[in-house]
Amino acid sequence: MKRPIRILAIAATAAALGSLTVASGQDPLPEPTVESRLLELEERVARLSTTLDIRTEVSGPQDRVNRDFNLDTRLTDIERRLQQLSFEMSTVSSRISSAINAANQAQRDAQMAQQMARDVMNRVR
Repeated sequence: MKRPIRILAIAATAAALGSLTVASGQDPLPEPTVESRLLELEERVARLSTTLDIRTEVSGPQDRVNRDFNLDTRLTDIERRLQQLSFEMSTVSSRISSAINAANQAQRDAQMAQQMARDVMNRVR
């Protein structure tokens, strides 16, 4: 809010200097239209700055808070999903290990059955 006050002070100072010049009997600036245009532009800038500051004070910080909250919520959701996926990957990995162990055991059982069948065949002969 300091910036609009500073701009208004500059505009007021310029207007006061212009009034003093006219009051002291000196000729006004050679191009009064330039001075009046400058004052008008400074006033517009001051109004726009004030409007911007008011809107920023009213909605800006809250928008930032909402945006930060939304980002924080999204980050929390992503972290939670990552933990779930990690747990699911661990479960799938465990199931794969169990399936591999079961397949290996089945292969050993099949080999033992083949060996037993051979032994029986050899005894029968």
